[in-house]
Amino acid sequence: MDDEFDDDDPEFEEMPSDSDGKDERRHRVETLFGGSVQQEIPYNFHTPYGERVDEEAAEMLGQIKINLAESIRRKDIRPSVVYWTCWMQLKNSRNHTHFDHLCNELASLIRGGSLTWKHHQMALGMIILLLRPDVPCSPIVAETIIKSLVSESLNIRKLGSSLMAVLRLQKRAKKKLTITPSDLLGEVEPRATGCFGERLDNACLKYDPQKTPRTAQEFDFFRFVNKTYVGYYLWPKTLEIYAPLAHQPSLRRNRDELDPSEVPIYDHFIEPQFLDDLVRFFSIEENKGREKFDTNRYLLFKGLFRNFGDTFFDAFVPHLRRLVIDRNKETAEASHKCAAEMVTGIIRGAKHWPFEMLEGMWDKLLPILSDALQNLSPENRDNWGTCFATMMEDGDPRRLHRIIEFLSLLAQTEETRTFHEANYLYLLQGGFSQQEWRIPATLNQFYRVLASKFDHPYKSVRDRVGSIVASSMLFDIEIPFNHSSNTESPTIRMFLSEVVPRLEQLVTITRSIHEPKSGSTEGALVAAAMPTDAVAGVADAELEEEQLVVPTANEEETKKLVSLCKTVNQAITTKISRSFQSLTGDMLQLIPILCHLCTDAFKDDELKQGSMVALTLLSQCQMHEVHLPIYLAAAQQAAASPNWHSRVAILDSLSVTLFSNLFMLLHSPAFVQDARSLVLGLLSDSWREHKAKFTEEQLLTLTDLLVSPNYYA
Repeated sequence: MDDEFDDDDPEFEEMPSDSDGKDERRHRVETLFGGSVQQEIPYNFHTPYGERVDEEAAEMLGQIKINLAESIRRKDIRPSVVYWTCWMQLKNSRNHTHFDHLCNELASLIRGGSLTWKHHQMALGMIILLLRPDVPCSPIVAETIIKSLVSESLNIRKLGSSLMAVLRLQKRAKKKLTITPSDLLGEVEPRATGCFGERLDNACLKYDPQKTPRTAQEFDFFRFVNKTYVGYYLWPKTLEIYAPLAHQPSLRRNRDELDPSEVPIYDHFIEPQFLDDLVRFFSIEENKGREKFDTNRYLLFKGLFRNFGDTFFDAFVPHLRRLVIDRNKETAEASHKCAAEMVTGIIRGAKHWPFEMLEGMWDKLLPILSDALQNLSPENRDNWGTCFATMMEDGDPRRLHRIIEFLSLLAQTEETRTFHEANYLYLLQGGFSQQEWRIPATLNQFYRVLASKFDHPYKSVRDRVGSIVASSMLFDIEIPFNHSSNTESPTIRMFLSEVVPRLEQLVTITRSIHEPKSGSTEGALVAAAMPTDAVAGVADAELEEEQLVVPTANEEETKKLVSLCKTVNQAITTKISRSFQSLTGDMLQLIPILCHLCTDAFKDDELKQGSMVALTLLSQCQMHEVHLPIYLAAAQQAAASPNWHSRVAILDSLSVTLFSNLFMLLHSPAFVQDARSLVLGLLSDSWREHKAKFTEEQLLTLTDLLVSPNYYA
């Protein structure tokens, strides 16, 4: 801001008259504000509000004065430094005067009530654009923005949500301590090099239900680390943590102890009528069926409870209780949205509250959350999902142990209503996922609950269960010949060890469905076509037309197995698409199973499509050389199936895997030889069907890969 506020600048003199609304050329005024003014303020006011001569620079100039040659040392440089310092201070003082005058003049025009609604909106928008992080907000500006929160105009109220920026400017600095990892870990030596993941030296950062603070003394003893990446890889040389609460600014302050710009906020929120109007306006429906979580309002409540502690908390509690039990179809969506924003702001704003404040908050807030969950609907589910995910983000699980315990109890709740069961799982996933690797005990407990829902009959629950299982295995990472994450959370091996035996039962059922008719020559064709050292099979394409009927003897068990397979498909698909490492060796054992289930045996499009997607994603994954023998064994097992559909499916998988990992395969001659035998065995089946699985370019490459060089000799 070198010369934005020049006394001789005619635009500065004309600005108040534009906002005064006396100019009859309204269109030109609106164009000026909507175009040039709105662009100039945020994009060109990027320089510091006050310029100064840095003390380090002045010291360096003094050092130069000493070290320069004799001719220069005789000259005095110090007076020039003093001169420019005084000049900048004078300029900053003039800019400060102009800035305060402009902001106060705009606020006075709004408070005067002489502006039309359009110019009122323009003036308020300009005030908000003028807020700067290096300039304290004046009381008159703060009061003007606060009053706009309860305006009858929707656009004015939306601008009033910028009070969160004022609260951010009023945020008091917290004292931090710079410590070393050894100070945090005690006797455990921090690991400076080597492996990532869960280790002995970062175990203190994980949530242990038996080691949570239950008294104020225990709470003050803990050193909370909020960011999840700290300690997972290598420890930094130093890290910053917040000092104990005794060394932090007090949250319980009287009105006389507040800064002048905080007084208007205190006066308004302490007034019951203002709070009633605020909640009433915030819970008005704007877009039926499309009410989205408002981040600005959440940040407003967060800043309010961060700066003022629990001063206003008791006044908000009755409103929250009323909003979460609203079941009126016309108002419930907006009411729950408003409640979700408030709850999120309260919990995030309570980050630095002392133990007594936190316990009082949880004692009143957790019953409100229970009521909210009992009144979930399709319209407000996403808003509460955002609430739970945001409240758990970047928070030490030991500080948030009350909400983690609440969610753990929710996970064990037996819910008979499918809609609520799926919604509970959705909220649990959003909350637990934010803690990543730091709550293994809770994730294992949650996994045991989910295991009983693997074969759930309803799709909404199955899909959510599969997605949660994949999320809980996010940090199950395996790097061949190097290191594994050694996670204590659920792993893909644990998951597959439970589901694969049951999936094999389903494969047995599909084989019984696809048994060839008596007198078929399929077995002889397989024996004649396959080499002894490779695995393949053939079948007449006419078998595809055979009528397929599911046995009825174990129909109920078969339905459960089909549901289980759908859950596994969802889990595998989600893990491959979201995980840091998409493929592990254990996942390859699913390939022959998925090949069998890609058929139309059960007349179930969901099962068939899900199995095809999971098989395709597994085939597309980049493999390590240690995975090649495992994949080859799985492919040979699928190729040996008497089911023609399975052999077509594995050929699909081979075509994708070979070309997705072509450059690595060319350096693995043993695998190439085995793959050649396998593909040639499969090609002895109906080549017209298999040939359609390749493009022209792939056929040329396949020929080069499979045909022996001796053929051209």
